[in-house]
Amino acid sequence: MRMTTLSINPEFRSALTRMKWLFRGLLLLVALGGVFLTPVGQAQEPLRFRFPLVCTINEDCFFANYVDHRSGPGAQDYQCGPITYDGHRGTDIPALNFRLMDRGVYAVAAAEGTVVAVQDGQFDRNKRTGVGGYGNHIILEHAGGIRTIYAHLKKNSLKVRVGEHVRAGEELAEIGSSGSSTDAHLHFEVRDASDRVVDPFQGPCGSPVSWWAEQPPYENAFQVLDYGMTNFEPTLEQLKERPATRTDFSRNDPLFLFWVQVKSVKAGDVARVEFYNPQGRLFRRSEFRHDRYYRYSWWYWFWLREAWAGEPTGRWTVRYYLNNRLYVTMPFFVHPTPPQGPEIWLAETSLDFGSVQVGGTREYRLIVENLGRANLQISLQSNNSVFQVAREGVTVRPGGKELIAITFAPAEAESYQGRITLTTNDPDEGTIPVSVRGRGHEGP
Repeated sequence: MRMTTLSINPEFRSALTRMKWLFRGLLLLVALGGVFLTPVGQAQEPLRFRFPLVCTINEDCFFANYVDHRSGPGAQDYQCGPITYDGHRGTDIPALNFRLMDRGVYAVAAAEGTVVAVQDGQFDRNKRTGVGGYGNHIILEHAGGIRTIYAHLKKNSLKVRVGEHVRAGEELAEIGSSGSSTDAHLHFEVRDASDRVVDPFQGPCGSPVSWWAEQPPYENAFQVLDYGMTNFEPTLEQLKERPATRTDFSRNDPLFLFWVQVKSVKAGDVARVEFYNPQGRLFRRSEFRHDRYYRYSWWYWFWLREAWAGEPTGRWTVRYYLNNRLYVTMPFFVHPTPPQGPEIWLAETSLDFGSVQVGGTREYRLIVENLGRANLQISLQSNNSVFQVAREGVTVRPGGKELIAITFAPAEAESYQGRITLTTNDPDEGTIPVSVRGRGHEGP
């Protein structure tokens, strides 16, 4: 897995040093890649693959790289676009962050087949390129000698063994970042009976036919994938982990910082961020032009404590625009002194377990954090017995985090919905509902 490194626009950085109102911003870029063995070639009669992850595109996962179809230098995806890199021989589908990896994102068999190779045991939170290749991985063989590779999996999450027969859609493992990899993702690779790389996507620069039962749409439009606020300046590593979002600040905090995670920023796109104080008056504005195309990237802006020393406390607002279109409006609060009680934060308040075979189970782990200054007490209750909570009560220390397992076990081939209710001692968030849903199916 080959990656690019952190990129900083030097002109933007030098301009920041001249700003008197203590604003700074950085661009953090990461682009996934993959190992390759043989060139792309024409393949035999296609199979019909299902999507190999249990996730929702552009909500908790997204396409980062497709197969490279350009021979020689340069790179070109199946739509003749830029969403790949030189020599890439698979499809990379990352989770938005490592927090979602911890929650659980499942790789499933794209088609019925037999397990012919399994490797496990490698460190699964790697954030640097280097040795390790596919890392923890599984290879399936399908009809006609077609093989699919599921790479960079989470250590000890692999559920199959060599020789086992698996159904289409059967869980194989959870995604991780093992091997030569910098982010939690699945590298999905297809090879024909002659060991030639196959791009499952049909397109003008790609395969003449689609290998998907339903081909996912091409993803090259700008989108805000995620955003939040913190009271510290994060590193690239911390942004990959996904900092907990703070909405409460105090005059004692060293800074307040807003960040966005975006994809498909084009050269010439103009980003603008505006902060408004509780009186609705514009506090600060920053605008700059992107220098080139970025597949996905993080951008952040912050102001040091001295900058808002004379500003009123209360409800503030930050707005993020691209090309004059408003994409994010986020309120936050500045208090005279730090709140002293517990403060709960959930990364998600909706969980979709996808389709699970009747009689089987799938587990997600709800991540709960305490951003406050006192112990957070939580009780949990499910209103539907097919969604089971592993612990009915939990205590989270100040600055701590707990993972609470929730299991979906469908009894019938039908759709299910439910609610997990969290009752807390957070003075501002006494009761929080988490919606859960899933589908049961019979057979393969």
